[in-house]
Amino acid sequence: MSFNMTNNNDNGQEPCRFILSNQDVSSIIQTLDGGAPKGKLFSDLPQNGSSLPVRLKDDNGKTKQEIKEIFSVLTSPIWSATVETFLPATGQSFSSTLAGSMNMSVMLSKEGDQWDIALLPERDQVVAVLDNLIGLTDIDSKGSSLSANLPVSAAVVLAGISDLIVKEEIVSKLERRVVSFRITSEPIVLNDVFAAVEEANNQPNLSSAVSRLAFLSNGDTAGIKTLTDSEAGATQLNALGALDEDGILTAHGLSFAMAIKNPHSVSSVTIFQAKESQTTIDRINFLCGDDYIFQGTFGGVPGATTNLILEHVSSSSALQYICDAIFKGSNTISTKQHEPKNEMKKTSQPNDVEISNATPQKFCRQCGKKLDMISKFCRSCGANIEL
Repeated sequence: MSFNMTNNNDNGQEPCRFILSNQDVSSIIQTLDGGAPKGKLFSDLPQNGSSLPVRLKDDNGKTKQEIKEIFSVLTSPIWSATVETFLPATGQSFSSTLAGSMNMSVMLSKEGDQWDIALLPERDQVVAVLDNLIGLTDIDSKGSSLSANLPVSAAVVLAGISDLIVKEEIVSKLERRVVSFRITSEPIVLNDVFAAVEEANNQPNLSSAVSRLAFLSNGDTAGIKTLTDSEAGATQLNALGALDEDGILTAHGLSFAMAIKNPHSVSSVTIFQAKESQTTIDRINFLCGDDYIFQGTFGGVPGATTNLILEHVSSSSALQYICDAIFKGSNTISTKQHEPKNEMKKTSQPNDVEISNATPQKFCRQCGKKLDMISKFCRSCGANIEL
């Protein structure tokens, strides 16, 4: 990934970027007060660094002030945010970490022996880097009130249905026939759904919606392993209106199944906050398509089923939600170009399920293409649309 940053700039208000090797970092560590820091980030450094490279020294031969500030933040951050992004179409993945103190923030991408580090003096620069990493404002997502609060078993069954839709598309292309999308117009076969879930659990692949849920939930959804679990998930989908009484996907259920079927990117932001003697962790997930962003969090209380809360959000509110999670209680972050965050719908009981009554997107049950809300026929395959 590329960033528009100035390399090794001495202007205190501009991002300052350094490309370092493990040897460089080890040399820098030797110049710091307090000795070598602990933690996984510094665990694979050479034990004895060489002398500090000239490019990292100031005019007096001392360690540059920017370097000192960067490693002061990295060794004792009060918050950090790790952003992991996966592109299903290409199989590429990216991971970067941002960390901050009261006055400074740092962006770090580490690959092998190379450390790509930038000092970010302004919080708006942190916002810009977060947006660059996830690509939120590149997506023309307007957001809506469409949301869902799904028990983990229901979420996995819906992901299994999405995987079956993808398989039907692939088979149809191989057989050179029009995709029939029977799964969207006929009762779902739970044995088929369970088989899709079991296959994804046994052979994880982030091109699978089931595997993506496991990644986003940090492994929580991988606990859905039996046909009984799938039956419970289907019952819950019926209770929230995603499946009708005959076990056929409703318009709401189809909207979510199609949205999680083929996102162009999947991102997870894990935020650590250190306050006094306590550490808090937030994990925010994003499923992004060409014109939609679904923001997801896994929540619950000890002893209760973990729920997946999915919300269709605008690009700006998604970015603001991350910033609010990082800079809790701060009034100094610039919000001039960002909308206020949307509040998540929460149910009074952790095991409740719900889907909002917002108007869902329409998809053709013959070919799966998105439809205009007033369409009477599909512009792609010509099928008549039931109003």
